[in-house]
Amino acid sequence: MNEHTNTTAEADKPLSFDVSEERVTGFLLWAGAISVLLGGVLFVLSDTLSGVSGVAVILVPMVILNMVGAYFWYTQGFNDVARVFIFVGALLFPLFLWILFLKLKIYPPGSEDLGLAITLWSTFTYTTLFIIFKTRLFSLLYPFFGLLAYWFILLKFWADDVSAQSIFLALLFFGIMYMVLGYILDSYDDPTNSRFVDIIGIWTLFTSLALLGLQGHHPFFESALLLLSLAFVFMSFPRKADIFFWAGFSFLLYYIFNMIIEYFASALGWPLALFVSGMLTMGGGMGLLKSFNFKLRIELWPNFKVSFAENFRWKTSKEGGIAIEGKKSSPKFLFED
Repeated sequence: MNEHTNTTAEADKPLSFDVSEERVTGFLLWAGAISVLLGGVLFVLSDTLSGVSGVAVILVPMVILNMVGAYFWYTQGFNDVARVFIFVGALLFPLFLWILFLKLKIYPPGSEDLGLAITLWSTFTYTTLFIIFKTRLFSLLYPFFGLLAYWFILLKFWADDVSAQSIFLALLFFGIMYMVLGYILDSYDDPTNSRFVDIIGIWTLFTSLALLGLQGHHPFFESALLLLSLAFVFMSFPRKADIFFWAGFSFLLYYIFNMIIEYFASALGWPLALFVSGMLTMGGGMGLLKSFNFKLRIELWPNFKVSFAENFRWKTSKEGGIAIEGKKSSPKFLFED
């Protein structure tokens, strides 16, 4: 009876939640930021003003936002507010360059020179702002515009009849460069600030390998994709890097799927590929449990065991088998011989 009464009383309680002053302030700041950005984009698309007046419409709010952000940056307790103003002002910078170069007829519309100038100046600006303010917001911008700048460099300086393989090789080189940059940032800076660099580098690397080895035309790159996928999956355990796992796991599925379709091109190929990929995906999700809150222990034979955790550890064991042990409150799975 008491349980029923308590349940009824809880059900009759009005649904309520607390809204803090910080949440309201943050919502208003970002809502205003989105409005400013949309206004800038719509202005660029409308093409209503010309000459200096068109440049001033973007330049004035960009300068005001950065000045307000700089003021709050040096005011104690307002660093988060300052980052929003500076970030929005920085997002207007490529639009300002677009208007400046077009209105003053510095570059022709739609040319590689226009795209290269905008992306190079934006990459330099965002990299400088990231070094100064050390905010994760700018850690998203400079690697993205760096990728765009690299792409426009390829379009600018390569011949029109360049082969697709050459483009994929250039992207492969870019992915390697970004992975090296991410490693350097991990070593000398906050690892969270290099996350987007790692994402772009890893996925560009895998995508270029997949395109280079597409449909068995280049067995070397197909083999490299398979080995690199497996290496990234296993490296993700000691590093506890979900980016490594999902990149390696996704392209391992792609490799298996592509091989099945290629060598079983009959009507059986597609359902078999879907079945195998689905089973592997379910197995990978079950193995991850709570997003890397686990360690993998492989016991190859009695008295020899390899344990994957934060570091490699060698232990002795009288039992053989494979054990996956969950951390914290995760369930435990044990498979022994």
